[in-house]
This record gives sequence, structure tokens and C-alpha cells, in this order.
Amino acid sequence: MRVTRNDHLATELLREMMAETRENREGMHPSVTDLVGCLTKSYYDTEPDNELEPNDKTKLFFIIGLGLERALLVSRKETPIYGETEGIHWHVDSLDNGLLELKSTRANPSKGSDGFSDRWHKQIKSYLKANNLREVDLAVIYLIQPEFIVWRISYDQWELDTHWDWLKARRDVWNEAKATKTPPKAFHWNEDWECKECAYKILCELNAGLGR
Repeated sequence: MRVTRNDHLATELLREMMAETRENREGMHPSVTDLVGCLTKSYYDTEPDNELEPNDKTKLFFIIGLGLERALLVSRKETPIYGETEGIHWHVDSLDNGLLELKSTRANPSKGSDGFSDRWHKQIKSYLKANNLREVDLAVIYLIQPEFIVWRISYDQWELDTHWDWLKARRDVWNEAKATKTPPKAFHWNEDWECKECAYKILCELNAGLGR
């Protein structure tokens, strides 16, 4: 018996699965997702002539997350899950019985709320503020040590208001960048870890070298 890796087919299959999950969100920008992460990356991602693909690992994380949501929340979408608030577009997993968000993670379930990413909190606070809510059910699928836990999280109103002011400031930066066709300043609107496997890192390094 001979066993070899077929990396070419793996890449091809990932590309096909990404195509199956792609949704037409033209005119739905900037979204919460655009604004809570690196603004420079989301600027490039949403340019109409952009043909640069994410790497295979990024595709896989996206496919797992979206695939789980579609498989598990089919019957919980009676209430509209898309809206726009103060020029910020949002898509949530379910609003049928209050806000419900589904996430998957490789974190150990024993870490509890310490295993929640900062990005999760930013997304959730955005959705709560946009829908005049303060409480969310966060359903987490733990992948490495398989477990499924639903966490109830409540935020104080000041936390949501402060976050929303931060998000609106980033909205203004994003809108200005699109209006002037100038990407947000490289390495200024991101967390350091976001650059690690970013497809635009080389481009940002070139722009930073030019003071842009």
C-alpha cells in the first residue's frame, strides 16, 4: 500500500467549498465584521477587483464555522437576521428568542469565559447595541476536546455604548478610505496577530515603507 498527500486536490476542494458558502452581500458594507477586525484588510477584501484568495487554513476555519452554523441553526431564523444601524450593517445567527450566536473554537472548554476571543466580544456587543439588547446566548462548539456549552452573557449599557462609539469611529475611517480609494494606514488599525497569515501583509509592508 502506498499513501501520498494530494495537496493540489485539497486546495481545489477548499476553493469549491468556499464558493458554495459565498453569499452576495453587495451594498452591505461596512459591516460589523468589516469593522471589528483589521480595517486595512477589510478594505482590500471588499474591493470589487480583488482576486486575492485567503490561504488554505483561513478558508478551512471559515468553512467550519459557517458550515456548523448552517447545519445547527436552520430552524432558528424566523426573525430577520440582517439589518443596518447608523450606517453599520450586521448579520446575526438568530434573533428568534433574543440574540443567539454560535461559535466554534479549538480552546479548552475548561477555560470557560477566558477562552472567549476579544473579537467575539466586539461582534456580540455590536449586535446587541444595534438591536437594543443587553443579553446574549453564546453557543460554543469546542472542537479539540468535544463539548457543547451555551453561555449567557450580559453587558452593562455603558459597555455597549462605549463600544458602539469605538465602532462608529472605525466606520468613519472605513467610509473615508472607500470614498478616497485609499486603504487605511498599514499596521495602524489592526491587532498584531492579524498580520501573521494575512494575504495582504507584503502589500502593507510596501505601503508602510512609503509612509502610507
